[in-house]
Amino acid sequence: MQATVDTLSRVKCEVDVIFQKALQLDFWVPARMNERCFDGAFLQQGEVTYDHYRKFKVDRRESLEPIP
Repeated sequence: MQATVDTLSRVKCEVDVIFQKALQLDFWVPARMNERCFDGAFLQQGEVTYDHYRKFKVDRRESLEPIP
């Protein structure tokens, strides 16, 4: 997936996200993201990788009481 972001200033950013299927979760998750931002003079680039996805469980309880 690729997106181009136009900001209010002269800065243009491009973001590429690569997804992979996490077998332990049985759905697609981000694996890597590359970002490039250019303001007309300077180019900033960054890359991030994601891994070690895992399931977690949340337990909650609710009770409703009538309003007096």
